[in-house]
Amino acid sequence: MNYNILPDEKGARRRGFFMGLLTGLVIGAVAMFVFDPQNGRRRRSLARDQAIKARNTIDRAVTEDLPKRAEYVAGFAEGAKHRIRGIAEGGSNPVPENERVLIDRVMSTVFGDPDVPKGSVNVDASGTTVFLRGSVDDDETAREIEKRVRDVAGVDDVVNLINQPEADPSEVRAV
Repeated sequence: MNYNILPDEKGARRRGFFMGLLTGLVIGAVAMFVFDPQNGRRRRSLARDQAIKARNTIDRAVTEDLPKRAEYVAGFAEGAKHRIRGIAEGGSNPVPENERVLIDRVMSTVFGDPDVPKGSVNVDASGTTVFLRGSVDDDETAREIEKRVRDVAGVDDVVNLINQPEADPSEVRAV
């Protein structure tokens, strides 16, 4: 009874036998571990709790975390697009949307310098025109403040009423 089994087939059959034996041993060990009369119930409960935890983690990631991250990335991309557009249009500081933004920009840019007397000068805006009122020590300081305000992005015109208490603002606005 010679079956004429080639050497390669014999090795493959042995590997298959040992793989089957190993698979059976693993399945048997898992079954003994899970269906143990003393600790099996606790182990099954722990396995079920871990499976529920994994499902909840995946569910939270898909329904909450991923949309938040996608929204963050979309906002970051939108901001980058606006920054690039601003640079392409020739400036990194666009014109402010309203007077309050313009006033805040002037206050932080010009009056952030400790040498400039910010407590004695009032800044107001109408459109892109900035009005300066108040008093300073000399006219050179008033001209320097006016020059700095003109350099602020978004300022088209400056009406300097510093050290001019007799000027009527209603007349100046009408001009």
